[in-house]
Amino acid sequence: MQLGRHLHLAGLVVGGAASAMWVFVLTASAVSEGAAAFGFEEAVLAVLIVVATTGVAFALADDILGGFVCVLGGVALAGFATVSAGRNEGMSIAVSAGPFLLAGVLFIGAHIATQRARSREPGSSH
Repeated sequence: MQLGRHLHLAGLVVGGAASAMWVFVLTASAVSEGAAAFGFEEAVLAVLIVVATTGVAFALADDILGGFVCVLGGVALAGFATVSAGRNEGMSIAVSAGPFLLAGVLFIGAHIATQRARSREPGSSH
């Protein structure tokens, strides 16, 4: 179960850092530019960040659910970055979607590692 714990912790660090960064960026943007400057593109980005951040929060209780929500949010962010990035789409995808995709894969890996460790314990049915 040690590997599962390490993967879970790594997912929390990566996902938590990405969530904190995006919450800071969106909050700072709203404060500096005012709520009136928050257009459709910013609203879509905010919703996608909320989805991905919710995945990190879900992973506190359930790795597999949190992992899938993080991956879903990361894929949606990648699609959004592809459509909205003017130049350097690859960097936009890597910065916006990459951390949430990585966190989601780490959470799913933590779930798999924990399940395998439990099945190898003495007295397990496998």
